[in-house]
Amino acid sequence: SVTGVQTCALPIYGADPTGVSNSTDAFNLAIAQINANSGGALIIPTGTYTVGKDALVVGSGWVATQLTEFFECDNPGVVEGNGAVIKYADGLHFGVFNTTTGAPVVTTTPYFGVGAADPGQCFKFSGCANVTIRNLEIDGNITNFVIGGQWGDTGWQLGHVGFSFYGCKQAVADNIYVHNFGVDGFIIEGRYYDGASWIQLDLETEQYPHEIRNIKSNYNGRQGCSWTGGNRVIMTNCEFAHTGKNGVVQSSPSAGIDIEPNSPEFCANGTFVNCYFYDNYGVGILTVGDVSNCTFVNCTSIGTTNSSLWNPGTYMKYLGCYCNGKIFYPGPISGSMEKTHSKFYGCRIAMVSADSPTTSIFGNYCE
Repeated sequence: SVTGVQTCALPIYGADPTGVSNSTDAFNLAIAQINANSGGALIIPTGTYTVGKDALVVGSGWVATQLTEFFECDNPGVVEGNGAVIKYADGLHFGVFNTTTGAPVVTTTPYFGVGAADPGQCFKFSGCANVTIRNLEIDGNITNFVIGGQWGDTGWQLGHVGFSFYGCKQAVADNIYVHNFGVDGFIIEGRYYDGASWIQLDLETEQYPHEIRNIKSNYNGRQGCSWTGGNRVIMTNCEFAHTGKNGVVQSSPSAGIDIEPNSPEFCANGTFVNCYFYDNYGVGILTVGDVSNCTFVNCTSIGTTNSSLWNPGTYMKYLGCYCNGKIFYPGPISGSMEKTHSKFYGCRIAMVSADSPTTSIFGNYCE
């Protein structure tokens, strides 16, 4: 049980902890009950649960039964995993397919046409006040999907994500292994879609703390984490590795973490402690756009096939960090040097192949 909130135990709704039967409908019934109560706890007993379903609808293509989002819950909400594994089913469809036959098609990006298919996000929280997700393995299983053509501006810009916080006023994620998703391991954004329009939090005057602890986000197609808007994020003891290296799909920028706000949002006041970024197809730590006041403490970033760090943000600090592999833009792209340049205190900046998990280091110098 979870103290202080109404609980929805997953077995009541018919979930199968052996993974033999598909538990998508059971998850959706439980989440619908939590939404009806504007909060509550989803209790997932130890076991393996298969989720994700799709079917061919002639004229529309592959249509998925996606997991329901936690939506506008004003009361506390908890997903208690108890060490369970949530795994997407084999044979689901990701990419662009013929809408009549269901066969994969070849596309040239940018492509925003018909035929896109994906099984959706696993745990999505939108407009919630106080949520926690913990003690889970979330397996996107992208290597056992049927892969179609690319969709979006580049790569596969679709919706297969491990977990996400959209426009939440406070969120906690703890002790989660999220891996092998077609897009991102997880997303943090300062707004959410209510079905008609985007609802933007007041990030200018309010801080909405998100605490991300003990997360491993590996082998995802686009990002280990996308932080696309928010004020005050704390990540501790997290690992972001092998993005874009699942052998099936890879989409730009394929970073360990991509701190890149969607307009008109911004990302500010991020703190990263004892985090490890390594062997990503793209940059280990990528900051783009209106990003400011982020501090990295005792973090390690190793660039094997791309830079360890790309840093055009303002008021960025690195304390006791180790960056191995080429660094782009340690100073400002434009503006006052004193105001905008990054500051490195007690850091080691190196090009040492012996410290690389693959014995390869990107580049031959640091800017």
